[in-house]
Amino acid sequence: QQSSGGGGGWVVPPPNSQPVGGIPPLPLTQQPPAMFPGAPPIHAPLPDEWFYQDPQGNVQGPFKSEEMREWLEHGYFDEKLMIRRGQGSEPFIPLGQRFIDARKAFTTEADREEQMLALQRPMLLPQSQQVLPQGGFWPAINPVLQQQHQMQMQQQHQQHAAEEQLKREEEQKRLEEARALALREEESRQSFKLAMEQQRQQQEQEEEERKRKEEELRLEELRKEQEVARLEAERAAAEEAERERQRAAEEERVRQEQLEQQRQQQLLL
Repeated sequence: QQSSGGGGGWVVPPPNSQPVGGIPPLPLTQQPPAMFPGAPPIHAPLPDEWFYQDPQGNVQGPFKSEEMREWLEHGYFDEKLMIRRGQGSEPFIPLGQRFIDARKAFTTEADREEQMLALQRPMLLPQSQQVLPQGGFWPAINPVLQQQHQMQMQQQHQQHAAEEQLKREEEQKRLEEARALALREEESRQSFKLAMEQQRQQQEQEEEERKRKEEELRLEELRKEQEVARLEAERAAAEEAERERQRAAEEERVRQEQLEQQRQQQLLL
């Protein structure tokens, strides 16, 4: 399918097309730069993820090159679509500026040319000085297909949002279950701690009660011992008093006998 408009002999890529030889030449200002002879191969692969801005300015992606190529072949994209490769700091640029040849858009050949271009970049004009194709090289976008694509993307976004919401709800449920489990464990620890504290207090009370009874028994024994000692002392005192009385009585008897003997002697004289 030839694109409408003038300038160049650019061909809109048919479905499942691959870049082939005999590509119509580009205008002078649009020719890709010559490659360095014998330039070393670049082994680091380019990131196979693309982002684009929809008509509302929302960023869509990432998508694989195969997906982007398929949507381009079916007329979803035009040369004004703002695209970006990877998630780095690369700015969004029009699709027609990124791929001057529409047939090479999102292909491995375009990747190889981009890698080789990176080696030659110091010899090229700044991108702002490059002349971009002026119409006729990209087909006009099919509004019906564009609307279908937007609806498809909207459904994908809604599905993605629903999945994200489900993930958030599951995560919230998991967190709530974890909090509930932690709360039950904490309540169990507190109950065990309270039971242990009550058991300790009961043991302390029982120990205090045992010590109190032992002290009462000791005091009772001491009181009995003191009472026995008092009674023994009283008995000993009473016995001592009795012996003292008997001694005094004996001394009085002896004195009386001596007095009687003295009277008798005096009477005999």
